[in-house]
Amino acid sequence: MTKKDVQVNFRMPEELKAALEKTASANGRSLTAEIVWRLSESLSGVGSPHLSLEVALKAHDGDKQALLISETKKLREFFERLEQEGRLPPLDTPTKTDE
Repeated sequence: MTKKDVQVNFRMPEELKAALEKTASANGRSLTAEIVWRLSESLSGVGSPHLSLEVALKAHDGDKQALLISETKKLREFFERLEQEGRLPPLDTPTKTDE
């Protein structure tokens, strides 16, 4: 975040804050960066289509490589979770379109 960003104070349920802190830590973000990223994602259909990318890059202090590594890790974990839940075939299994 930058000094140009406005400060907003609001209340939220303690459980929600704890969940956001846990997720922020897992994503390598501060609590503020996680909240801003999630709000930007929810509004990504409104305004600049590049807003969520810009916010994510800010959260990584402009380090494109760190952002790429972080997002790749989250994507891999997402697909592994789908596979474990049985909602996706194993990633190394050829699909009908591969044959």
